[in-house]
Amino acid sequence: MEAYVRCPIKICIKREKRRKDAFGAPRGIYRKAERMESATVPGVGVPYERPLKPEVVVDSDRLTSDQSAERIMREILRRFEKARFPLKRVRAR
Repeated sequence: MEAYVRCPIKICIKREKRRKDAFGAPRGIYRKAERMESATVPGVGVPYERPLKPEVVVDSDRLTSDQSAERIMREILRRFEKARFPLKRVRAR
């Protein structure tokens, strides 16, 4: 299953600036890209390729992180249930 967590680049940059070190995520990647110190940042140094047919699209600039995660988990669980019970059960006569 492919999930597309969509977010405008300006929001990504803003979030990175206020991100705490505790999350373990890299910091300063957009600043480096703007200074031409890193050419591999999607949307800045290289084109960003959107997914062609994602099963779930989450607009993370409009939803909280909990709401985004819940939407993705709901789809995963729906697909799991569908795979577990692919056909409707027929009663034995």
